[in-house]
Amino acid sequence: MREVDLPEGGFRCVVCEGSVRFLGPSLEEASRRVRRLLELDGRLAITTAARVGRVLPSAVAAFYQSRGEKLLYPRELSTALERSGFEPLAAEAFSDALVDQYYRFVESALERLADPDGGEQAAQLKREIEVFRREGGRSAINIVLHVSRRREPGERPRPTRGGA
Repeated sequence: MREVDLPEGGFRCVVCEGSVRFLGPSLEEASRRVRRLLELDGRLAITTAARVGRVLPSAVAAFYQSRGEKLLYPRELSTALERSGFEPLAAEAFSDALVDQYYRFVESALERLADPDGGEQAAQLKREIEVFRREGGRSAINIVLHVSRRREPGERPRPTRGGA
């Protein structure tokens, strides 16, 4: 990963679309790096693949293992972010139709790349789409949008919306 000189605490929100795997060797390392960039009370929004079913087809498991990724359930993602200094605010799984629409958008973007091969990241995206389609569009994974807030050490949890 190439280091970029960005100001600590200089961002109100950081959005990691697609995956945080490009920011560090693990989710926790990547989210700690992003946390330093956020201002106090700043937000982190992530879209990433997550497990949503009990049974993970072997083709899907093999694909993500080949990329060095462990597919987490949304709750496991929240827990990992909490360990990295974030307070989870929301997590929403896309519908199968929305995931298919997302992949169609990604495919059209890949077709417009100046480099027809698009590099390793483009090749991985193409393989991900193939796995999704080969499994009938329901591969026991989904795209999840997860939003968290930068939490400070010793900070008490905020009250829930219902005031409880």
